[in-house]
Amino acid sequence: MTNFLQILRKITYPGHFIAVFLYFASNSYAQSGLLDKPVTVKAYNERLTNILDLIAAQGNFNFSYNSNLIEDRRIDLTAVNKPVREILNVIFKGTVSYKVRGNYVILIKVRSNEERNISFFVSGYVVDDETGSALSDVSIFDKVNLYSALTNKNGYYKIKVHSQDLPVKLIIEKTSYEKQFLWIRSANNDYRDFFLNPEIKPQNEQVSLPFDDNSTDFLSKPDTLKPIDRISEITPLPRNQENGPPDLLDIPLPELYYDSVGLGEKLKNLVTRFFTQKSQRIHAHNLSDTLYRNFQLSLLPFIGTNRMLSGSIDNRISINLIAGYSGGVRMVEFGGVFNFVRNNVSGTQMGGFSNIVGDNVEGNQFAGFGNIVGGMFTGRQFAGFLNVSGTFRKGLQMAPLNIVLKESNGLQMGVVNYATKIGLTGHQVGLFNLADSAERAPFGLISIVRSNGYRRFELSTDENRAANLYFKTGIKQFYNIFMIGINPIRTLPTADLGYGIGRAYRLGKAWMFNTDIVAHFFAENDYGEHFNTGGLYQIDFGFEKQIARRTAVVFGPSLKFMSLNNEDLPSWQTKPFKGIPPYDSILSGRDYTFWIGINLGLRIMQKTRIPKFNRKQNRSYN
Repeated sequence: MTNFLQILRKITYPGHFIAVFLYFASNSYAQSGLLDKPVTVKAYNERLTNILDLIAAQGNFNFSYNSNLIEDRRIDLTAVNKPVREILNVIFKGTVSYKVRGNYVILIKVRSNEERNISFFVSGYVVDDETGSALSDVSIFDKVNLYSALTNKNGYYKIKVHSQDLPVKLIIEKTSYEKQFLWIRSANNDYRDFFLNPEIKPQNEQVSLPFDDNSTDFLSKPDTLKPIDRISEITPLPRNQENGPPDLLDIPLPELYYDSVGLGEKLKNLVTRFFTQKSQRIHAHNLSDTLYRNFQLSLLPFIGTNRMLSGSIDNRISINLIAGYSGGVRMVEFGGVFNFVRNNVSGTQMGGFSNIVGDNVEGNQFAGFGNIVGGMFTGRQFAGFLNVSGTFRKGLQMAPLNIVLKESNGLQMGVVNYATKIGLTGHQVGLFNLADSAERAPFGLISIVRSNGYRRFELSTDENRAANLYFKTGIKQFYNIFMIGINPIRTLPTADLGYGIGRAYRLGKAWMFNTDIVAHFFAENDYGEHFNTGGLYQIDFGFEKQIARRTAVVFGPSLKFMSLNNEDLPSWQTKPFKGIPPYDSILSGRDYTFWIGINLGLRIMQKTRIPKFNRKQNRSYN
């Protein structure tokens, strides 16, 4: 506090006070003195820029200004010993303001309040330059400020522009036509007509269907329609469809594979019709370029900062309070309920209910209900109920229900997993695994691979059961086994249910070898109040010899271990295998027995089928 008072006394000392005052006064004069300097100008029909240079030379300072805002016109001027400020007022008549910075006088264009807030319109018609007919659904837009409009059925448009955004570059664009441009530099209502030329496409280029089929523009080129070659309609009957006994082991799977019209296009059409306005769909179809924005915020797909051009805008960060629609996401997207991206996502999506992407995703998706990707997915999908992707390139799908409509080369984990094709690096782990074809083994309670899978229906007998019924399903490298066995010829009949796993090896053209591990729940009916129970565990070694097109015999030894329930021992009539040759126990006790048995049976094999991927002409996986 003492130091502060000493400093204050020094400043308030009369001599010091005068020095400080003179310093600030001289600095203030230097700032305003440039505009008060007297100069003399005599000019006739001279350019404005030359007159400004003359004033600056006499005043010993420099002018600074934007040449686009100062019109370089010719003027007449006579001023003798007049202040610079007064001469500038005569020249610019209040349309320019002045600021002094050091040795510079800065000239700034003055805009009135009315000019700052003014809105104006550009309107007119858009027609086909060749036919002269009006063009409807033409997009007129500005990619910087996101102004947009569409022509009506008569080709008329009207777009609103704000003066503070000038200059504005309008783009006029429609699919199959060459786009045009218009620069708007002044805040005046304007009327402009446009004549669009049709695009010239290579003759071998196919005309693609429009994104929004409300339009019939794609029918405007009849020369692209070729007569049908009826010979090409005749398709040879595949060998696997020859006449023969019905395939009792054929398990039809849902026809979820899309070829000519992919899942992505179906999603785009279905979801956009339900969640977006028609004008958004038309703009997305017309615009050939992707627009980029770092951030967007929306309440609903048609209420947000992307405006009506949302289907063509790629955002770095996208936040949708309820639901949102954009052309792409490059980093992260959050949605209170629903996120829909028309094209690609690279990053992370989190949706309270669902995330839907029309094309490809590389990153992570989290959804309360489901994630749906129409193209290729690389990354991790987590959902409360459903994950769907067109092609699963790499990563993890985790949900109660996982679906890959083409090829899966990632890990699917869920209650039910489906893939049209399980690739070399693909895996399925779940209770129920379904696939049309597989190059890697699925793991689960039951796995069905329809085309190149392994399925056998087997009726057999062994040393302690009169009849066994087996069903084996999966692929040769790993399959599931379900069985039921009975022995009604005993005094007290027995029955058992079993489940196991196995592997098959091809030994030759008509031979295979199986190794199976099966666990059984075994029961004897003693006609009392309860069943006598036990467990039977066996390892079977079976040789399969094909004797007809889909029929084979199987035979081989098995290692069997039976353990009886101690509580049921007094009521067992006898051990279920006693006295049945070729029984010879290796190890036996009061409640268990281990022996070598034998199996003999007849098998029905599944029909060989061509995988769906080999049947499709279009083998591209996005």
